[in-house]
Amino acid sequence: MDEEILLKIGLTKNEIKVYLMLLKNEPLLAGRIAKLTYLNRSHIYDILKSLIEKGLVSFIIKANRKYFKSASPERLSAYIEEKEGKIKEEKQIIQNLIPELLKIYTTHKDKKIEAYIYEGKKGIMTIFEDILKSDVKEWLAIASSGKAPQQLPFYLPHFHKKRIKSKINLKVLINDDKEGKERGKELSKMTLTQVKYLPSKFITPISIYIYNNKTAFIIWNLPIALMIENKETTDSFRDHFEVLWKS
Repeated sequence: MDEEILLKIGLTKNEIKVYLMLLKNEPLLAGRIAKLTYLNRSHIYDILKSLIEKGLVSFIIKANRKYFKSASPERLSAYIEEKEGKIKEEKQIIQNLIPELLKIYTTHKDKKIEAYIYEGKKGIMTIFEDILKSDVKEWLAIASSGKAPQQLPFYLPHFHKKRIKSKINLKVLINDDKEGKERGKELSKMTLTQVKYLPSKFITPISIYIYNNKTAFIIWNLPIALMIENKETTDSFRDHFEVLWKS
């Protein structure tokens, strides 16, 4: 693989080494990553932090220990789009590289990861990108007070254009307060979008996204997200959503 391509889009040599190694493996502890990459353990945390900020790595907590995992290679395309002064040539190169990286990434996907954590704005953007590529027909959202636009003011309009183009219907329950109503009016103007308001007794400080077999909980003021991939859990939240929607 031509690692020069990844260097060209702004990753360092050590970030590339860690990212490609994580593509091939189940979630790993930092110490194990250091051994497999032959990098100094004291530097591994800085490298992982940088990759998390870029939205290319997330982590899960097992028995109070942090295990790191790579995001899908498709995230690289979104990363290019976010860069200031993006180069069209770079984007095309990455699009050509993604199938090769996906072959590496999917070799260990038979084992289901049940929960993982995304930190920072770019980490949360990974969830939005996952919604787009998950081939869903409907996305359900309990969206608190419309905090998302405050954190992702430039990204969200772009995301919703893609969502509508992909014919993904959004049903959103939003807090019945001033901020929620303002966001609700904006969303109501979009096609394939239905909005209802939560009574005060159900108002929530977090957003909950439900799609496919995944449920994401987002705390926007941090920002941080917990993603649970489990059919039974998601079906339960989907039923809960529908009860609130009908009421």
